[in-house]
Amino acid sequence: MIERLSGFAWRRWAQMAGAVVRVWLGWRWFEAGFEKVGNPAWTGSQAGAAVGGFLKGALAKAAGEHPDVQPFYAQFIERVALPNAHVFSYLVAYGELLTGIALMLGAFTGVALVAGALMNLNYLLAGTVSVNPIWLTAAFVLLWIGGTG
Repeated sequence: MIERLSGFAWRRWAQMAGAVVRVWLGWRWFEAGFEKVGNPAWTGSQAGAAVGGFLKGALAKAAGEHPDVQPFYAQFIERVALPNAHVFSYLVAYGELLTGIALMLGAFTGVALVAGALMNLNYLLAGTVSVNPIWLTAAFVLLWIGGTG
C-alpha cells in the first residue's frame, strides 16, 4: 500500500521535481537565445531583420473575422515594436539567453521565470504557438510550487 506523502515529503519531492523542470526550461531558453546571439540578423550588422520579419508575419495574422493576433497587439507591433525592431532584436536574443542562464544556475529564478513567461505571452499574442504554451505552463507551475530557489 502506498503511504500518503507528508507535508515535508511533498515539499521535498516538489522541490526536486521543480529543480529538474527549472534546469530543463533554462536549457531550452539558453539554446533559443544562443542561436540568436551572434546571428547577424539578430545581434549583428543586420540586427532587427529577423524580429522585423517575425513582427510583419504577426501583423498578417491580424486580419480577418477571427484573427490570431488581436487588434490591440497589432497596434503595439505597428507603433512600438516594428519602429524599434533593432532594439527588440537585442532584447529578445539576450533576454532568452540570460533567462536560460539564470534558470540553469538557480539565480534570480523568480525574475527569470517571470521574464520567460512574459516572452512566451508576447510570442503567443503575436500568433505563434510552437512551444510557448508548454514553457509558459512550466514557468507558472514553477512559480506556484516555489521553484524559484
